[in-house]
Amino acid sequence: MAGDPNEVIPMPADNNDDSDRESTVYPHDSVSILSNVAPSSHSGSGECLPNLRTYLEEGVVEVHNVCLAATQRYLETRRVNWELRHGCSVTVLPSGGDPVRRNRDRAGERGSPYPRAGSWKRAASEHGSLGHSQGSCIHDDNLSVNDTTKDNQGRSKDKIPKPTDSLLQNASYICNLMWRRAQRDREDVPGAEICACRNMGFLSECAETIVLHDAGEWERDPERGFKKVCQAGRDLCRELEDAEGIEKVDDIEFWRI
Repeated sequence: MAGDPNEVIPMPADNNDDSDRESTVYPHDSVSILSNVAPSSHSGSGECLPNLRTYLEEGVVEVHNVCLAATQRYLETRRVNWELRHGCSVTVLPSGGDPVRRNRDRAGERGSPYPRAGSWKRAASEHGSLGHSQGSCIHDDNLSVNDTTKDNQGRSKDKIPKPTDSLLQNASYICNLMWRRAQRDREDVPGAEICACRNMGFLSECAETIVLHDAGEWERDPERGFKKVCQAGRDLCRELEDAEGIEKVDDIEFWRI
């Protein structure tokens, strides 16, 4: 069923202050139902066209929300995995994307095959001075969630960024992760960088098709424009291997047309 055009779906704000979504505003890159659609006047058999266009544009917002949730799940699951594997405290973001929610593993608890993480250990550096470390993650009280950490050899390790409430911003973050993976694999996997560039371009194209869809195409053929957005939504979810998102986009297209 179509929602109220003036209804707004709430999304908790992200605390990631370095996101540029506040300075860059895109017409449909949000989770609120379109409310500024002004039906134009048509004569003859075209009188129902404005209502159809409004109805389908509401469907576009639904597709957008599904894809936004898919990108949030993608980033959140990888962020949690990164922090667990590097011995860092895990903080799970409450977001509309329903990301995987889990507490930090407690190594050494009953039934766990892993040894319990000890208290702060004193480790001698190459200069003979003593430092404090725990696990494989170097702890610094001044480090924020989005800062980089360093491994035992002093090499920087970028953390996974927190998901935002912007589809384009999340897609950009995911593209960065794809490129980082390609840089890591290029010595062992032939064509890793070429494949990454292709996937990055495809993901960005899908996200922009959903957010920046052509209004002129809606004037000519609203149904065709809606199908194009649905296909982009399916492709984006498929690229992220998000079966739930693909199924939801299929349902939206089925009930809207």
